Amino acid sequence: MAFAGIAPHRDALQKTMIRALILSIALLGVHPAFAAGFVTINDRDGFFKLVEGRQLTKFFVRISFDELGQVKGHAWGRPVMGYWRWEGRQLCKRIFYGTSDQGENCVEVRSDGQEVLFIPNKGEGKIEEYSLK
Repeated sequence: MAFAGIAPHRDALQKTMIRALILSIALLGVHPAFAAGFVTINDRDGFFKLVEGRQLTKFFVRISFDELGQVKGHAWGRPVMGYWRWEGRQLCKRIFYGTSDQGENCVEVRSDGQEVLFIPNKGEGKIEEYSLK
């Protein structure tokens, strides 16, 4: 019976650990797009100045955008090709990974100069996050 007093403390500790885990998971959903320093790119010239001569990279993906509207690179060892254009306040792009057509989608572009975020039109789809190299 010497350990009878430990059970309530163990339960409280478990509850605290569960709350901390839930908070940590919730904070993972807070995206840097809303952090200080990210600005929305509103036009073609602003976008091209940002990406000119640079590559957008993320895990096993490396792409570049040229002034003629072409997208080139590699993803997971396969060639990436496509095209881009600016429409209104959004970047519209159509990408092919190898022979797989990803379709055209238009995105809002935000950047802090080191990272670029592609935020899907109307919130549909996943936010794409790239580092600028």
